[in-house]
Amino acid sequence: MTDPVHIAFFLPSFAGGGAERALLQVANAFAQRGLRVDLLVGDATGPYASEVSDAVTVLKLGKKRVMACMGGIARYLQRARPAAIVSTMMHANIVVTVARLVSRQPVRVVLRESNVADVWNRKPIAEGKSLLLRIASVIYPFADSIVCVSSGVRDSIVSALRLDASQVSVIMNPVVSDKLFSLASELVPEQIELPRRPYVVAVGRLTQVKAFDILIQAFAEYRKVHDHDLLVLGEGPQRSELEALARQCAVEHSVHMPGFVINPFPLIKQAELFVMSSRYEGLPNALIQAVALECPAVVTDMPHGPKEILAEDKYGITVPVDDIRGLCEGMIAATGNRDWPRPDEQWYARFSETSVIDQYLLACGLEPQPHEETRNSQTLVDGVCGQ
Repeated sequence: MTDPVHIAFFLPSFAGGGAERALLQVANAFAQRGLRVDLLVGDATGPYASEVSDAVTVLKLGKKRVMACMGGIARYLQRARPAAIVSTMMHANIVVTVARLVSRQPVRVVLRESNVADVWNRKPIAEGKSLLLRIASVIYPFADSIVCVSSGVRDSIVSALRLDASQVSVIMNPVVSDKLFSLASELVPEQIELPRRPYVVAVGRLTQVKAFDILIQAFAEYRKVHDHDLLVLGEGPQRSELEALARQCAVEHSVHMPGFVINPFPLIKQAELFVMSSRYEGLPNALIQAVALECPAVVTDMPHGPKEILAEDKYGITVPVDDIRGLCEGMIAATGNRDWPRPDEQWYARFSETSVIDQYLLACGLEPQPHEETRNSQTLVDGVCGQ
């Protein structure tokens, strides 16, 4: 009997971001397929620590700074010699690629990129690249495969880093699975106090890029038409600023910010409306999951991803970025519309775990092996429609 193929993953921490969660899903799915999976983590703290499968071996590097992980990763590659190592986020990707070069081991490097280049840059590309982008433009060509989560992210990264387009592929996030619908059917945790009225839900870190300031101002106008509450699930440095803005807009009693919620899906499923007001996203997982759970969605037409997810507004409404009035009008229009089409089989297949994991195996230089599927995409459609 041959030993299982050995694949490694690297995360800076178990912090509660979409990139971390998506990579964990890939690692867990690889282990479920029978591969030997090691997960190297710099700082093994954070809410996603509990989401690692028991079949995945966690190796703690004990470093809070990503750069400080380079030596540990290089020594690991020399000792363990996995067939491939997969990482996500530009600073982590740079460290992993350099660690492979230092180790001088023939380990395949797969870099996952979920953000457009501007997110890694403090100013528009046209005004000059940041140091991080300059380093990435030198280091990324040494990777064996670069995976982007949407066509828009791919185009941005190829252009900004001047990469060979043949080296960069698009693989969506594996965020539609049996587990999603199972989690969405769970009871809301007791510590989360649900609004007494129908509510609008938003998910994300409380940071400038998520534009919750625009959402709160739009919601204040929306409440003049619909007596709903706003539930913002996430934590971050803008909490006090956003709470002050809610008071300024006289909606402090209608805006609820319970912090990071490990399972937001029952709250999304029960919401009247899902809103994403971001200025930038790569491929917003929460939006995909909201559409899968058939929650009406309103999202800014940001670069990039929403148009691909909503199938050109077939499954939701897009509005201009940083447009308070436009966001309010979109929310009102979506709330009054009860005739949204259900996502079809083709839509589910793009984001299904089975399809996405097959593509990641190919990126790692492996052929997908036949495996038992607990539910195909048509059954996913039937399951959702029956809920």
